[in-house]
Amino acid sequence: MSSANQKLIFRLLCVPLMMLFIFIVNILRIPNPMMILVIPVVYYTYSDGYVSGILSGTTATIYASYFFLVETHDPAGMVKMATIVLNVFTVILLIGKLKARDKKNMGELLRLNDSLVLAATTDKLTGATNRQAFLEAAQAVFENNTRLQNPVSVLFIDVDHFKQVNDIYGHAFGDSVLTRISEIIARCLRNSDLSCRYGGDEFIALLFHTDCSITQIAANRIMSEVQQAQFDMHPDFRLSVSIGISSGIPTTTQDLDDLINSADENMYQAKQKGRNQIVQNQIN
Repeated sequence: MSSANQKLIFRLLCVPLMMLFIFIVNILRIPNPMMILVIPVVYYTYSDGYVSGILSGTTATIYASYFFLVETHDPAGMVKMATIVLNVFTVILLIGKLKARDKKNMGELLRLNDSLVLAATTDKLTGATNRQAFLEAAQAVFENNTRLQNPVSVLFIDVDHFKQVNDIYGHAFGDSVLTRISEIIARCLRNSDLSCRYGGDEFIALLFHTDCSITQIAANRIMSEVQQAQFDMHPDFRLSVSIGISSGIPTTTQDLDDLINSADENMYQAKQKGRNQIVQNQIN
C-alpha cells in the first residue's frame, strides 16, 4: 500500500477513533473530558498534519457542546467550552507547525546525507563511481555469483598514450578526455554492471551473468565509441584504449583481486602488442 493511501485511511479513521475515545471517556465518567480529548487531537495532528488534527478536534468540539448543554445542563459552561475549543485548535496549529518544521528539517538532513553519500562514492573528476565504492559493491556481487556459480567478467581499460595527451594538449583537456571515456563506458554497459575510475587513466568494469563472448561485444563497443569520440577543443584529436578481459565462473579458491589482476595483466599485454586492442583469458 502506498504512503498516500495509508495517510488517507489514517485520516478517515480519525473521526471513528475519536468517537470511540469519547465513548470510553463518557462510560468511565472521567472529569473534565476535554482535557483527555486533547491527547488524541495532539497525536493526530503531529502524526498526519493539520487535516487529521482538525477532524479529531471537530469531533471533540461536538462532544464538548453535548457535554455542557445536555449532560451538565449548564449553558454558561459554553463559555468555558469555547475557551477549551480555542485552546484545542491553538494546539492543533502549534503542533502542525512543529510537524511541518520537523518534516522540513528531516528533508534537509536527508538531502545532506544523500550529498555526503554521493561525495563519498563518486570520483570528483569524471562523476564515475570511485575505486573504494566500486570494490565494496563488486565484492558483494562477486561472492554472490561465486555461490550461484554464475560467470563473471572484468574489463580493465587503459587510455593509450594518455601522458602525451596531457603533455601536448594540457591537463584540462586530459580531464575532459577522462570524463568522456567514463561516459562512454557507462553507456556501453548494462545498468546492472559496475564500473569505476580505478586510478589515473585506468577504468575497470565488472559484468556478471556474462561469458567471454558477451564481454567481448561490450569491449568492442567501448573501443569503437572511444575511437569515434570527437572533442570541440581539438576536432582532429583521436583516442584509443587498450582493454584486458578476464572471464569465467569463479571458484571458492579465487577472490575478486585474482580476477582484477588477471584482467590487468591482459591489458598490459594489449599495450605490448601495439595498443588499441583487446586481450582476454578464461579463468579456471
